[in-house]
Parts: sequence; structure tokens; C-alpha cells
Amino acid sequence: MPTEKKAIEKLGLDRSKIPVNKFRDTCKEFTSNYKDIQTEGFKRLGVLGDWEHPYITYQPQMEAKQVEVFAGMYKKGYIYKGLKPVYWCTDCETALAEAEIEYKDVMSLTAYVKFPVKDSKGLFDIENAYFVIWTTTPWTLPGNTMIAAGPDFKYSLVEENNEKIIIASELVKTVMEKAGIEEYKVLKEFDGTELEGIVCKHPFLDRDSLVVNGTEDTVNVELETGTGLVHCAPSYGKEDYLLGLKKNSEIIVTVDEKGVQRGEGSGPF
Repeated sequence: MPTEKKAIEKLGLDRSKIPVNKFRDTCKEFTSNYKDIQTEGFKRLGVLGDWEHPYITYQPQMEAKQVEVFAGMYKKGYIYKGLKPVYWCTDCETALAEAEIEYKDVMSLTAYVKFPVKDSKGLFDIENAYFVIWTTTPWTLPGNTMIAAGPDFKYSLVEENNEKIIIASELVKTVMEKAGIEEYKVLKEFDGTELEGIVCKHPFLDRDSLVVNGTEDTVNVELETGTGLVHCAPSYGKEDYLLGLKKNSEIIVTVDEKGVQRGEGSGPF
């Protein structure tokens, strides 16, 4: 919160090394010192208010009312525990509002990644067969649980150098040119809807990645760039998260509160 952040800056607090109650009491004292200063400033600006009875969030009666409202929400079933990706400040270690986010242009690497096929539903031989995705955010791969295909697109099973890869039919030529592959053969073609339910292996973790159909209100697969197959990590973005909810996908969090890859998937990073 802004108060805590300002108290840390002004008083030089290290909140990771002091007890929670001491940190809370220090912030309360810091805030109370500014109450009269802010009140005088508002009066000078001509602001009207009941200055003898100001609204102060840490007053017991205010806290009691907040608890009362929260309890009412809980009884109506509005409160539940779950996982959801949110904007996060790794410095403050707290959630951010969307209005607080500013973007800057950066140069970053993209990657084509092969996902070995584990179960093709009998559509093709799985030996040396791969779904190929293209991603602009390779660091999200540890959270991958799905691969999204466009239900209205055609997909080709392409053989090259004793391997079989599945990519969107419209992008076969483009992808092969970028990969420097001149000799290849299209073995079969599938509708995007046929691919739903195929199971792949994660490229470097002991985990499955399910092929699903993207939707307009979640992950909308396009053919302008990439392979027509989208790597999805429900813990890393809103669209992936919404698709994960629809497909009952596991939400795997691999980044800690400081923005560091931890545990499963931390090796390559």
C-alpha cells in the first residue's frame, strides 16, 4: 500500500526483518503524524468536510465495518480461494492495478518450440511427431499446460528429416523458409477441431500439454505470424487463464514474489 511504501522509504524500514505487528504499528504512527498536516492543507484549499470526525481507515469502528461487509460477502458465497494471474510489482511485492502499468519497448528473443506428441488419438503415428509453437515469451514455458489450435484452420502433418511436425497449413511454407528447410512433404491435413484432445509432452518438464481449441473470448489463434499453434500458460496471462478455466487446466505458478523462477522449471532460466 502507498502508506507502507512511503514509511519504508522515509524510515528506512526492512519489513522482511521486523515483526509484522511492529511494522504495522510503525506505519500507523507514520500515518497519524500526517493526518493533521493533510487536514490543514484541505482546509486551506477550501475543501468542505466534517473535519472533527474524519474517516480514518485504521479506527476500530471502521475496521469492524469492513469485517462486517466481508462477512456478508462470504455468507453470500462471493469469497473463495483460487489462483489467478495479476499485475505484480516485484519491488513492492504487491499487486498492481491495471492503471498503474506502463509499458516500454524492448528487444527480446522469440522461439519456435517442439512439443513431442504423446497421444494422437489415432490420427497419426506419434513416433518423432511434434507440435511446433512460436512464442514471444519463452520465459513463460515453465507454466505451459496447453497448446491452442484454431478450430476454423487447417493443419498439416509435415515430414522433414525423419521428423513429423504439425503446424497450420497456411504457414507451412513460411515456417520452412525461416527454418532453412528446403525438402519436406505434407503427409496429412486436419481440421483444427480434430486436434482437440491430443496430448503432448512438455519440451523440458515431466508434464503433459493438452491440445485445445482457442476461442475468441480467450486465446484467439491467428495466422499472421508463428505456426498457428499458441503455447498457453494459464498462470501468466488473462487470456490463457480464461482458456484454462474453460478446459479445467491446472494453473502452475513457477515465479515467486520477487519475480524469480523457482522450483519446477527454474533450471533453464
